[in-house]
Amino acid sequence: MHSSSNRSPVSARLTLRQAGAVRPPVTVGAKPGHREEDHGPRNFFARRRQCAQSGPGGEGGPVMMRRLGSASIWLAVAVGGWSGAAGADDLRAGAACIGCELAHADLAERNLTGVDLSAARLPGAVLARSNLSGASFAGAAMKGADLSACNLTGANFAAAHMPGVSLAGANLKDADLSAAVLDGADLSGAALVGARLLGTSLRGARLAGAALVGADLTGATLEGADLEGAALANARLCHTIMPDGRVENAGC
Repeated sequence: MHSSSNRSPVSARLTLRQAGAVRPPVTVGAKPGHREEDHGPRNFFARRRQCAQSGPGGEGGPVMMRRLGSASIWLAVAVGGWSGAAGADDLRAGAACIGCELAHADLAERNLTGVDLSAARLPGAVLARSNLSGASFAGAAMKGADLSACNLTGANFAAAHMPGVSLAGANLKDADLSAAVLDGADLSGAALVGARLLGTSLRGARLAGAALVGADLTGATLEGADLEGAALANARLCHTIMPDGRVENAGC
């Protein structure tokens, strides 16, 4: 006699992951034992941006980039997608939904603190005014997503593909956006105090009135960005490409 299961779709998928149903990690771009050569900070961050741009937004599907220790070893982990509808309905604070398919999902005004959406696909998703403090979007594909007025303190967006996203008025204090692609994004009025933007691409981004106090912009690209009224006190500008195209090294 077969008993019915009352587990939610997310719980069922977590069980599958625990049972080893997820495809094994695939190392990309490095031979075993190979150590990346150091060609200087600018080339280092350029390679990180190139990796981010060819991963989540490319034909290979979602890719999660993880930085492991001081050796800066980056792995590309291919992750199978989950059902967008079920994932959106069942997503709760602290849940893991790695590699979820959540395109155009409505997650606005939700408490999703600590949620793990690494390598998820969220193009066009609406998360406006949600509490996402401590959440992980590492390696996620988020083109055109709406994260305006969100609480994103301490969130992880490392290597996320986020062109055209709205982060207007969002709180990104101490968030990690290293190697993320934010070209054309709207960060006007956003709080980026103490944020990490190492190697981040912000071409044509709107940062008017943004607070970048104490932020680390080493290797970041701000070419064509709008920084009118932005606060940059104590921000680190090292190998940083400024809106006018010049390279700023004052913070090196």
